[in-house]
Order: sequence, then C-alpha cells, then structure tokens
Amino acid sequence: MKKDLLISVVIPTFNRKEKTLRAINSVLDQDYKNLEIILVDDGSTDGTAEFLSEKELPIKVIKKTNGGVSSARNFGIKNATGKYIALLDSDDTWLPEKIRKQVDCFSNNPNICLIYTDQYLNIDGKNLEQTRFQRNAPNKRMSLPGFVDFTPIHTSTVLIKKEVFDAVGLFNENLKIHEDSELWNRISDYGEFTFVEEPLSVYYWESDAEHITATKNKKKFLKNGRIYIDLYIKNKNRELTDEEKKAVEDSLKIISEMEEKEL
Repeated sequence: MKKDLLISVVIPTFNRKEKTLRAINSVLDQDYKNLEIILVDDGSTDGTAEFLSEKELPIKVIKKTNGGVSSARNFGIKNATGKYIALLDSDDTWLPEKIRKQVDCFSNNPNICLIYTDQYLNIDGKNLEQTRFQRNAPNKRMSLPGFVDFTPIHTSTVLIKKEVFDAVGLFNENLKIHEDSELWNRISDYGEFTFVEEPLSVYYWESDAEHITATKNKKKFLKNGRIYIDLYIKNKNRELTDEEKKAVEDSLKIISEMEEKEL
C-alpha cells in the first residue's frame, strides 16, 4: 500500500457541533496528511453545518435529512473518493498517529481487508484508561460477537478497504443496535482482519448519553438482538459450523433469560 494514497474519513453527526469540532480537529492533527474528511450532518437542528462552516475547515460537509447513524455513515461512504475508509463517530477522537500506523500495517499485510485498534475509554471526562475489550475480538475471523455485553470492534478504530463495501454491502439501516457488529460479521466472511495492539482512539462515554438509552429500553434491545442473530445466520449463506451453532444457541439463551426477567 502506497503511503500517499487518499484515505476518506467519514464522520456522521447529529446535534453535536462542539464534540464534532473536537473529532474533526483530531483528524486534522493526524501525522498522515492525505485525508479526505467527509462530515455528514444527519439533519442537525443546532446549526452544526453553519457552525463548522464559520471555522473554514478543510472538510467536505454533506447535509441530509435525519435517518440515523447507519444512514449517515452509508451516505458518507457512497460519497468517498479514497480507496480506504476510516470511520469516526462525532463524539470520539483519534491519537495523532492512528491513521499512519494503520497504513503501515496495511503495507505489511496487503491481503487484510480491515484493521482495527485498541482504544482509550474516557468516562464523563475522566478516568482515561485502556479499554482492552477490543482484544477479545478474533484477529482473523469473527464468530458471533457478544452483542449483549459489548461491541467487539468499535467503529472509530477501523480502517477498511473501500472495495469491501462493494462486495458485502453497507451498514444495515434497519438495525438500531450493534449495526457495526453485523457489518463486521459480513466482512469477516469476505476477508481477514488484523489488530494494532495500541490504543489509538478515545471513546467518550457519558453516563447520561443519548447513545446508551437504547440499552435501557430492554424490549427494543432484545428485539434487535433477535434480528441481529437472524441476519447473522442468513448472511452466512451456508451451514453453520458447530462453533457458530453454539454461539447462536448461547446468544439466544441469554436473550431468552433477559426476556423472562422483563415479563
């Protein structure tokens, strides 16, 4: 992989103008400079696009009607011109060497289709620490992720060959929870992953944040869990291995136990 290739960075946002600026600045601070920054304003009502325009940043802002994070990510990917796609949530940030180290990793592993990294966790603006749970995701192939407890690969850590999306499709816009894990599963059947064992992004967790309210709505969460498993089986388009069957069985058991507690 040539180190001067264009990398497209897709940042979806909705009513997070200050946090979005923080995210954008972390991209501008990258020591790999051949970057196309695509900000997808998913129908913000807080003047996000206007706020960023005043900053005169070297970014491409695309406005669309509100359709959710998957819709915004997909819109950005479709408008990207780079051969590699990096995804960054608008409330997260990157360390300056993040893209360069992933590009180096691609150069040494040309057959890999997706590279992810470890990350730091920032809880309510403090307690910065390494998350470590990223390491639980397989380096080469993904089995069914433990979606009930965590997403094994966080979206803001990945760098993906754009051709992969042409082969397996984009984010499933019908899934409201763990749409990223569902996509990683499809990609894992297409090609191999690898892992940079360094925290190169920061995941900001706010205890009252909007993005965790879905997990509090247990019925919605459990419904999406069953949809997720159905998609996992359907997308394999083959007989599941014994390991995969057990993973599905164990996941359905967890969901059933959670549903019984809700009754």
